[in-house]
Amino acid sequence: MIKKCIALLSFGVMTAMTAMAQNAREINVKFKNAQQPAVIADFMADDDFVEDALKEKLATEGFGKKSSESGFQSYKAVQWGRVSSEKLDVYIKVDGKKGKSTVTILAAKGYDNFISSAKDASATGKIQEFLNSFSTYVNTRKSIATQESMVKKMEDENAKLVKSKEEFEKKLVDMNSAISQKQAQINTEKLKIEELKKSLN
Repeated sequence: MIKKCIALLSFGVMTAMTAMAQNAREINVKFKNAQQPAVIADFMADDDFVEDALKEKLATEGFGKKSSESGFQSYKAVQWGRVSSEKLDVYIKVDGKKGKSTVTILAAKGYDNFISSAKDASATGKIQEFLNSFSTYVNTRKSIATQESMVKKMEDENAKLVKSKEEFEKKLVDMNSAISQKQAQINTEKLKIEELKKSLN
């Protein structure tokens, strides 16, 4: 029954999030007081959750030290092989609120030479592919977190039941002890009564 509940919940989470798995798109965003081409994608998860997952994913992509620049996480001279053979300056930001987040990525070949579909359709498309595949990564990570949360909740409930059972068992022991004491008193009183009856004869 527990496995069935977890499976159904996981299926629901995955189904809801799959709908947003292929939503990466190119737009213009404000960066350093100018409009620059960027790729964005939406995710059905809290922004801090997405940010942590993205940090893990970027580490596997070879991203190293980061800094902050104009509200973005800045990665300079990154060798992002899946996107380009050239070194890139990559700027990333995660925005959102509870339950929904947006990841924005800008990539530049050197100072302010930002990638766009007009300048480099291949690289832009590969950034979109990265964000779309990242959806699967987020989905899997969230599904696992959901299952872990459910298991923890069920374990807590089970612990409460065990504690309640132990309390009832203790009460039962106390009641049985009290019953035994009462029975002993009854037996003692009966003996006294019988002795008094004998003395009257």
